Amino acid sequence: MFSSVWIPLTSQIGRRSRFDDLLAVSAVGLSAARRLADRTAESSALMNLGLALYGLRRYDEAVVAQRDATAILSECGDQRDRADALNNLGLAERARPGSAAPVPLPGAGAF
Repeated sequence: MFSSVWIPLTSQIGRRSRFDDLLAVSAVGLSAARRLADRTAESSALMNLGLALYGLRRYDEAVVAQRDATAILSECGDQRDRADALNNLGLAERARPGSAAPVPLPGAGAF
């Protein structure tokens, strides 16, 4: 049920670049996923939260959200979504002012 509503809703909001709305919906989704102890839903909410924060140019917070999503996806063994989260993490890191240093990746070497 969670993903059947969650994925279409966040996809539509994200496509319209309504990052404030995506931030609000992602925060609610994250809270629900944590209450349900659904790690897959939690990682999805964190990835969407990170995308919203990136769109709002809140890069430091976006990095934290994507790192957390990446760690959860590593635990779950979901390599496909983990690759997406790592890509999002790289984009957020690159957008941070003064971030020329290499980024230590959670679970590096797991590929």
